[in-house]
Amino acid sequence: MDNEINLNPAPAPRTFHCPECRHTLSYPATLKPEYAGCPKCHNLFAFTANGYNRTQQFDTTWKPPCIPLDSKALIDGVQWTVTGYMLREEKKEDFIWREFLLTGRNGEIAFLAESMGHWTFNRPYTLTLQDSLGKNDDPYIDADGTQFRLFHKYFAKYVYLEGVFNWDVNAKNATYCADYVASPRIFISEKQDGDESYFIGRHIGQKEIFKAFGQKFDLPSRVGTGAAQPLAWGIEPLQFTKFGAVLCFIILAMQVWQNPKHYNKAIYSTDLTVYDSTIGKPIVSESFELPGTRSQLMEVAVYAPVENKWAEAELLMVNEKTGEETTVSTGVEYYRGVEGGESWSEGNQRTTTTLCSVEPGRYHFTITPFAEAATTAADAMVMNVKVTWDIVSWWNTIWALILVVGTIIIVYWYEYSFEKKRWYNSNYSPYQYDDE
Repeated sequence: MDNEINLNPAPAPRTFHCPECRHTLSYPATLKPEYAGCPKCHNLFAFTANGYNRTQQFDTTWKPPCIPLDSKALIDGVQWTVTGYMLREEKKEDFIWREFLLTGRNGEIAFLAESMGHWTFNRPYTLTLQDSLGKNDDPYIDADGTQFRLFHKYFAKYVYLEGVFNWDVNAKNATYCADYVASPRIFISEKQDGDESYFIGRHIGQKEIFKAFGQKFDLPSRVGTGAAQPLAWGIEPLQFTKFGAVLCFIILAMQVWQNPKHYNKAIYSTDLTVYDSTIGKPIVSESFELPGTRSQLMEVAVYAPVENKWAEAELLMVNEKTGEETTVSTGVEYYRGVEGGESWSEGNQRTTTTLCSVEPGRYHFTITPFAEAATTAADAMVMNVKVTWDIVSWWNTIWALILVVGTIIIVYWYEYSFEKKRWYNSNYSPYQYDDE
């Protein structure tokens, strides 16, 4: 919804004059007050037909609200006024959180709640036929098209109040509350004296609060992970995975589309007879042309029928136009035997070496063979050297796919760690912890 302020004039606000200290509170004319808490003398008064009745006095040591009463905010397209401030305590746990009552121009209400520095913006919700609250032992409910999971059940009471309120905040019995989360949304159920109220809210960050009020406040620092706090940067792992799958498809499609455009041409092949007289003796090849207009990959493959020894070829590739020289050393080794009654082998009789960014042009090779053991011409070993220009390579594609898939794995690991921290303070956590 666009944040557009209703420019129609609002009804003139009403005032409450504290009978004890004469402090004045203003509140929107659309709010139907039942109780008022004076921020100066800390007394709570009930509105009656004949005036006001003082019902209790609160502890005066509580700090004033971090967002002052009568502050104005624009949230979700509605102009709100802070008309009440509440400190609520969870019975038996000695845990306290803040809530601010917000009243709209047309009498609607909402709550800005803070717990351990994490904020939610909550509005009353009316159940529909499509909603399902499940049974008492069901950890899931469905409301407003969202499935929520049970996060916490507790009894709450008010320990401090400032401002004007349109419900019975002086109730003797504690309120039974149940919080359900589906980050960044939260569903709250409150039951008191047979009445039941529901609220649906969402996480709201401090920056959004500052923007909504048009000013900065000294808000509490965040501690831990909030019940409705979303992943950083708004990451949604499922959507991220879908995007990653599309990206992988595009990467593969580009690879397949590019493959036929490569020459993949064998431009040189020779068999070298390797024995005593040829070992270490350079052989100059005929000139050959590398076609194309831009640098490409070139593969040098060497094969030799070695067994329990090695062989190597040193290639000096010379660009006949520029005189630039590139040296490539590639070889093979293969060993095998029997040890402890079991056969073993290591190495290979064939190996390949890839040269990157080889420019097109006219070249020749100077090839120098080497071998581990000297042999006679009769026992000579034949080494094959084959050079292929502009080969098809999948390495960039493979690394790109690894990067995408690895990023998805990291996102899911981050989500798992984040959710585990979120549910740490819940009695209904689906995760196991080391301190249990």
